[in-house]
Amino acid sequence: MKAFVYSAVLAFVLFGLFQMAPAAATERPPFDTCLSSLSLKKISEHNWTPFVTGKILSVDLASRMVAVDVKGKHYAIFVVHDTELCCEGKPGTMQQMHAGDPIRGVTKVVNGQSVAVALGYGKPLPYKIGIPLNGSPGYVYSPYAPDKSAFKVGMLPSGTLVKCPYTGKMFVMPPAPLRWTGHFTPD
Repeated sequence: MKAFVYSAVLAFVLFGLFQMAPAAATERPPFDTCLSSLSLKKISEHNWTPFVTGKILSVDLASRMVAVDVKGKHYAIFVVHDTELCCEGKPGTMQQMHAGDPIRGVTKVVNGQSVAVALGYGKPLPYKIGIPLNGSPGYVYSPYAPDKSAFKVGMLPSGTLVKCPYTGKMFVMPPAPLRWTGHFTPD
């Protein structure tokens, strides 16, 4: 479990998708719309563990448990009364979860078990995520042309749609990376 925690935190640092803040005259990706209250700051303050790319293996409504595959490893995540569930951008229920659906979320450890703070599931994002240029805020690589030069986008909020200057395709601004403190302390 600790290996998952550390790898999930590192994965989030590199590929995190939360804090999808709206911007004037832009569209937000529908998948995480109802999870937008989860800022990077809030996740970090509570020492919650985000995971980005998972797939639902099974849903057990009786025990309120979701079996999830994250990068080839299987985990049990328990859903409690205050877990925020988001199905395709709208408030959801466990009954709407299906094996094979993509899933991402934020968990915390309670009595040695992974408990969901928030889970987003359903259809995958319709857009790819931009790749931040390490050490250069305001610059990103296009996910459609990662071998091309990074380009300036300014300080657009996470979740803002950006047009790739090389291909003309739309992609989503990545969030600001978390700062790794070198330790993890669950609630």
